Amino acid sequence: MSLALIIPSYQDSSRLAGYLPELCASLKKFPGVSILVVDDGSGAPWNEETRRMVCDLAARYPMLQEPLLLEKNRGKGGAVYGGWDAAAPTEWIGFVDADGATSASEVARLIEAVFDGREGDDVYVGSRVKMLGRVVSRSVKRHLVGRIFATLSSTVTGLTVYDSQCGCKILRRAFYEKVKSNLVESRFAFDIDLLVNLALAGARMKEFPLDWSDIPGSKVSLVKDSIQMAQAVWRLRQRLEGRTVSRKGVETPT
Repeated sequence: MSLALIIPSYQDSSRLAGYLPELCASLKKFPGVSILVVDDGSGAPWNEETRRMVCDLAARYPMLQEPLLLEKNRGKGGAVYGGWDAAAPTEWIGFVDADGATSASEVARLIEAVFDGREGDDVYVGSRVKMLGRVVSRSVKRHLVGRIFATLSSTVTGLTVYDSQCGCKILRRAFYEKVKSNLVESRFAFDIDLLVNLALAGARMKEFPLDWSDIPGSKVSLVKDSIQMAQAVWRLRQRLEGRTVSRKGVETPT
């Protein structure tokens, strides 16, 4: 089993410095996993700090690849797609946010479930669901933005994913190759754009409840981001041209 895990980062080298060593230490038990940090056009001095940090860590963790430094900001989705396209061929691909909101141990737990593969799922969607056995610490602002977007996107597309925006997902590369020419959104709506296209391509998706903790330094704006998300959902609706995704094949968190 092999997996290329992308970490998109934009002017976030300080938080990445605390998270990346923990992630490498937790994932070193998986011989088929590689980690690629993608700097999303941060510019100096952030990109050089990221390069130096990654190169220093790579001496201890060979799974850590030389960072991909994008010249221009492409948005989180653009950075993730750039990383997937640049990474060595693997059966699975995924991404996790650089802030460490999804702990290294939780990423390892998700990868174990993917590699176990008993249920034959093609896409694993990290989900921030407050339920017995899971711990989710999330600000009211981020929760509101997430629920507004989830409601809009479910209404428009028919894809009933509880938490499309959680920054941790893993999928089969073969399905990404099928849909990547259709992917347009690279910022706020890139997750739902990706998931809808994967569902339309026949991928079986599973929401995977994760422990998740808000990390200081979030760039989320309740008003501005909600407006931009609504605009992105409207664009997605126009592109779908009447097509919707049925609930069949999508498992909700349990």
